[in-house]
Amino acid sequence: MLVMVLNIYKMNNVTENLKELDYLTEATRFVLPMLYSTDRKDSFFINSSFRNCFVGDVNHPELQNKIFLLYKYKMSIDFIKFERSLELMSQYETDYDYSDEHQVMFVFNVPEEHEEDYQLFLQGRYSEFSEYLKQKILAFWQFDENSLFYSILYKTEKINKYWEESEEDREDVCIEGEYWYRPVLIKENFMYPD
Repeated sequence: MLVMVLNIYKMNNVTENLKELDYLTEATRFVLPMLYSTDRKDSFFINSSFRNCFVGDVNHPELQNKIFLLYKYKMSIDFIKFERSLELMSQYETDYDYSDEHQVMFVFNVPEEHEEDYQLFLQGRYSEFSEYLKQKILAFWQFDENSLFYSILYKTEKINKYWEESEEDREDVCIEGEYWYRPVLIKENFMYPD
């Protein structure tokens, strides 16, 4: 499905188009930007091979409190260069293949400055993220003060409008005091099908 969607759009708009796709994990939206830096912008991570970001892999329970990035493997020089770039990141831990699906999972340590933010994410406490992470999320996704995600992070009036128009009851899907869906950890962990 992702390949079809990405082929519809030009690659210079990949990040913009991914913002609206429902299959993205909350980890893609809120945890992936923890790896963002001025020399690694959104377009570094989000390319035509990108599949999703996870906080775990049920097939590798020994890897805890990590950031997992799943990519479709491509036998190309560009992908090999990209792979090497990921491996050179200071947070890089390991990678492994799911060969039947031609996918590769890259595993990263949570940056030290975001260890508390990572735990807050697991609880669904988005508005309690550090200011540093909030700014990284907004910069990574190129959101401004009028965006829904700004409203999620800073609990502005816009988020109340979202819930007024929603068919869901906020109290059923959010933790108390928050205004966005709490992460469903079974969806935030990768599970390779048998």
